[in-house]
Amino acid sequence: MEEYTREFEQLQMWVGPDKEPELKIGRFIKGLSPNIVSKEKLQPYLSIDDVCHLVIKVEKQLNEKKSFSTPLTKSPSKHIEAATPPS
Repeated sequence: MEEYTREFEQLQMWVGPDKEPELKIGRFIKGLSPNIVSKEKLQPYLSIDDVCHLVIKVEKQLNEKKSFSTPLTKSPSKHIEAATPPS
């Protein structure tokens, strides 16, 4: 995410500053992955810095969820056979 933010800022410098901050925020959000955008839309922000910090936070949360959601594997069932009584 930090790489995307850095690249976005470099492109903004090349293109020139936006007259309206909302345009910059909109362009930044448009380049995000859909799973991050869905979480980001639920949070308030006032500036591009707010959005960047929020997106980094959301990305960390999504990565944490991935590491904790490993599929459960069933252990092989153990068959216990009753011993036959001696004759």
